[in-house]
Amino acid sequence: MLMYRSACMLIVVFTGIWMMLAPIPVWSHGESVRGVGGVGIETTGGEILREGIAVAVHYDLRKYNLFSEQQMLDFMKQGEDVHQHSREQTTLMSVTFGLGKRWDLSAQIGYGRFSNFQDNSDTFAQVTGKISKTDVSDGLTDLLIMGRYQFYKNEERDQHAALIMGIKLPTGNYRARVNQAAPGQSRPELVGTHNQIGSGSVDFLLGTAYTGHLADVIGISADLLARVNTEGAKSFRSGNSIQVDLAVAYRPHARIVPSVELNYIAQERDIEDDEVKTNSGVTSLFVTPGVTIRLFDRHSVFANASFPVIQILPGIQNEEAFRISGGWSFAF
Repeated sequence: MLMYRSACMLIVVFTGIWMMLAPIPVWSHGESVRGVGGVGIETTGGEILREGIAVAVHYDLRKYNLFSEQQMLDFMKQGEDVHQHSREQTTLMSVTFGLGKRWDLSAQIGYGRFSNFQDNSDTFAQVTGKISKTDVSDGLTDLLIMGRYQFYKNEERDQHAALIMGIKLPTGNYRARVNQAAPGQSRPELVGTHNQIGSGSVDFLLGTAYTGHLADVIGISADLLARVNTEGAKSFRSGNSIQVDLAVAYRPHARIVPSVELNYIAQERDIEDDEVKTNSGVTSLFVTPGVTIRLFDRHSVFANASFPVIQILPGIQNEEAFRISGGWSFAF
């Protein structure tokens, strides 16, 4: 038993060191991993699904504070490449399969919609001197496949820890176009890759997760996630990042479970055509109160709202105002 615990500790330490030292990107717009199992809503827990199938549908709305059109034109005159959109809507569906005592495997895909995109540096803006606009950029999202291996379980104390491994495949749409073609163009150009729903890249995920309880009154979930992605469409690569989530729930086995989470992400600047994009990257901390309601034995609905505590945005970027999320899950 002592050797087993020592081996588990070495795995956790090694994974944490690797995350801190390796280049770690995140997918589009800091999209959180939506986990199944654990006492948080956003947080991926360490308690795996041992058998059966779990299905979850998750809706996410993000609102952003916008620069005025005059500010965007002023940025253009200063030679600053600035883009923004007013909101993102994503509907995700995940299916998780229990694979025995130590493994589960999930697949997640969805539909995304970005609204009111503006760009001051694409071809249309450069030729006309006006702000390029796109009403909607939408389509299928990339497919995320994620496996969890539970390397530690203490039944007596109801504690669980797991390694997380995942891959994101380029199934998402990255062919959305701006509203209006620039003079001399036969058709409108593609929206900037940072505002396409899909990435065109194959990305990788590695991390650890934990779920535990204190005297059946307090439930705790936590994760540490690293994301490694490759160059995608139009020679674009999103910035390296690390994500940490911590959730605390009250009476996690009750029918109505309130919770509060801290969601942290640190993302380096993006790279496009081997050029570092100055107005990109973020360090943010959100507080996320939420509630899960168990309707029947295996049905649950959940909802939350996230509010920024810290947003450090290098260069010129518009801030995220808030997020609202909700969904339904079912296991059989």
